[in-house]
Amino acid sequence: MVLTGVWLSASDVQELGAREVAEVLHRFEIDRASLFVLSNRAYFRLTERLYEGLPVAPKFAGDVLGDFVREASRVGVEVTATVVCMNNPELSAGRPDLRQVDPEGRPHDGAMCLNKGAVRRLLRAVVYDIASNYDVAEVELDYVRYKRSRRGRHLPLHLLACKYCYCDACRRRAEERGLDWGSVLRDVRAAFSEWATSPGALSRMEALYTNSFDLVRAFVKHPSLAAWLRFRAESIAEFVGEVKSALEEAGTGVELSADLFYPSISWMVGQDYELLGRHLDSAKPMVYTKRMGAWEASYLKEVAGELGSGYEPRVVAFLAEHLRLDLPTSVDELAREGFPHYVAYLEAKKARLLLPARVKLYVGLYSARVEGAAETTPEDVREASSYALAAGADGLYFFSLRATPKENLEAIREVKRIAEERERAQRG
Repeated sequence: MVLTGVWLSASDVQELGAREVAEVLHRFEIDRASLFVLSNRAYFRLTERLYEGLPVAPKFAGDVLGDFVREASRVGVEVTATVVCMNNPELSAGRPDLRQVDPEGRPHDGAMCLNKGAVRRLLRAVVYDIASNYDVAEVELDYVRYKRSRRGRHLPLHLLACKYCYCDACRRRAEERGLDWGSVLRDVRAAFSEWATSPGALSRMEALYTNSFDLVRAFVKHPSLAAWLRFRAESIAEFVGEVKSALEEAGTGVELSADLFYPSISWMVGQDYELLGRHLDSAKPMVYTKRMGAWEASYLKEVAGELGSGYEPRVVAFLAEHLRLDLPTSVDELAREGFPHYVAYLEAKKARLLLPARVKLYVGLYSARVEGAAETTPEDVREASSYALAAGADGLYFFSLRATPKENLEAIREVKRIAEERERAQRG
């Protein structure tokens, strides 16, 4: 059976009503809904003793999870409890000591570091609390990563260095694993300096890095970067392993899932599919083809703005060349059209090969319609879905329920029915 799922926010349930949301899911034959239950605030009932002694704890904002689980179970829809791990600016307000830090020692304005012991203890408590007290199919980790730096002041190659995190906890853990902290900082700062945005640096980047093999030269020049990337990935995987242990301690059979960057760029944020696959029961690579263009366009427009008039086509061409994609040369057109839907096949195939066979692969796709940015049509839904399923996906997940128009929900139902008919035919 091909599983179909959607993401939805607590505000969707609060404003529309748990029963109405459940009825919509049932009507369009959605099997599972991922509800954000920790996103700055807690939308589930907290067991207070679990949070005693912690430097931060989420504020209770209503038992949205309890209300939704009751209504969803009534119509046969499974519920996943989604926990936002690091991007909680309200939760970390006034606590810069818990946040991710850049190479110059400046804390991020809201992203917490998952190497901080207090942050890990908080999130383990949240996961244990939910799994012990709610009838959910999964706990799903969102923002289980480092922040990615994409500012126009630096050209795309600076992403090899990674802007976060260089806090005291990351330094201590890195040194315990044998990394030379001085070498890491020196190489990271050198990379950021080398790829500061300027016309000369762009011309140098275009000439030196014409294919993927050229990127090896950057790691030869800055040898600690590879070890630094590996350390970041091991740190995230270690945290996910601790969450898995908390679920096992709860002993209720709740599984573990994670929302992940698609494999081509997941390494930038510390997500290694092979390492994470040791702990996950399912993975949801977010391959939002229709929306990818808008997200990349904002960064590319900043870079082009720093460079001056006439540079936009060159900046987009560099990205297209290294992604091996046919992209428009206009940033505005890229924002409107997004990435080609065959990217869903390419990235899902990578994810399937990197993950253990036992880990279910639910490919995250974009079904929302955002005027002027990603006006997703039913045909977009059908095409992206067909590519993901052809790559071996066990199911499809769509972002997000409230922003998805009725005709796109109908397309999701149609995709599910066609896939199930094919499965029956193959079984004979």
